[in-house]
Amino acid sequence: MWNLSDSFGGHRTSVLALVIGFVTVLLLIAITTTSLGLHRNNLIVDHQTRLAMLNGHIGQQVAQSISGAQQLLKGIASTLPLVDAKASEINERLVALKSNDPQLMDLLILDRNGEIAYWTGTGTPPSVKDRPYSSIYREQPSTQVWVGEPKLSRVHQDQWFFAVSIPVRSPSNDVVAIMVAIIKTDYLRDVLMQLVDDPNISASIHHSNDKVYAQINRNANTGPKLSLTQELRSHPLKVTTECEYQTVLSSYQDIQLWASLATLVLIFCVCCLTLLLLIRIRKQARLSIEDPLTKTLNRREFMRRGDEELTACQRYDRSFSIIMLDIDNFKAVNDTRGHHIGDLVIQAIGKILNNQSRKNDIVARYGGEEFVILLPEATAEEAGMAAEKLCKVIRTLKTRANKQVLQVTASLGVAQWHAPGEELASVIERADRALYQAKALGKDQVVRCDKNIEGDA
Repeated sequence: MWNLSDSFGGHRTSVLALVIGFVTVLLLIAITTTSLGLHRNNLIVDHQTRLAMLNGHIGQQVAQSISGAQQLLKGIASTLPLVDAKASEINERLVALKSNDPQLMDLLILDRNGEIAYWTGTGTPPSVKDRPYSSIYREQPSTQVWVGEPKLSRVHQDQWFFAVSIPVRSPSNDVVAIMVAIIKTDYLRDVLMQLVDDPNISASIHHSNDKVYAQINRNANTGPKLSLTQELRSHPLKVTTECEYQTVLSSYQDIQLWASLATLVLIFCVCCLTLLLLIRIRKQARLSIEDPLTKTLNRREFMRRGDEELTACQRYDRSFSIIMLDIDNFKAVNDTRGHHIGDLVIQAIGKILNNQSRKNDIVARYGGEEFVILLPEATAEEAGMAAEKLCKVIRTLKTRANKQVLQVTASLGVAQWHAPGEELASVIERADRALYQAKALGKDQVVRCDKNIEGDA
């Protein structure tokens, strides 16, 4: 956690003035936004009402079309002598009925097996046993009227239709025939063209499974749209109308433009002041906890966070480990290559530690060329493995200096906190002893603090 009290205290008056100005701007924004919002909502509600009325008119026309077909089929079932009459007479009657109804593509009478017995077509009728209207009454005996999905005709080339059918049942409730009206989907499109006279409104009639019977698409753009869908009460069809929000809000946009420009000027002024202040506060806060050269934590912040971790470990019976790292022969680098090159090496090591550490590890520059890492909930074995990995990565580090490649190594010491009464400084000291043991053993290696090192100390 950053401590901003020192940097913030000298700016209280500026912040207070900024807050007052910001609140004033917020009030202006709130008033402008509320007014614009009310105007916008009124426009949307008006268009929604218009779309709802249009949906109602389209739905009523479609329902009348289906109900008309249903009544026609019932009339055929009740008046035609299906048993005694000749097939040619029944077909002629069906053709006459079809010619009087512009929405019909065909009329069919299926036998109990689902095959066409009579129809308005010529020649041999196609097999329709795979059509749902042929089998629906056997699969769902309670069905009285069935309205099908849009299908491509097998008789009329490139023409789409949907079927409306009713069963003819015997006294024992067995299906003896199925009356089918084949309705052109183009008829529904004609209904849409007749009722939707606004060039900005698109409309569609589709099945409950979203398969489209007919549609008119007048929205060339792919932007957001205001859409309204209404389901037909007695049939599995839905009517959807929509128009682009850009069209709905065309009268709103000019008002919004000028109001937004005025508001944006105020927002810009506030944002500039806020940004400058936040940059200053953040910079001061960062400098108070971060080492400017390596972008790791500084020693003071490390100790503060380390004490917090130690307290948490004592409370929740956890442990942590410390890795101490020192760059080998760093004084020689400074003496032979210069302090600038030494700084580049330290920066590179700091970058490696930041990149290789876990998200919850605490990495800091402890002083000079020495770094420290606190690994929460890590045993000495786990910390040792992490240290070995760091040692290997640093060994492969290549720093360019005066057109030459400089390679460095590091020695690392590891210690684990395991005694509830042990202070953080004590763990760091044990890790430091392990580090110096690594130096004594030839550098470029990891030594873990154990009883031998503690005893030697």
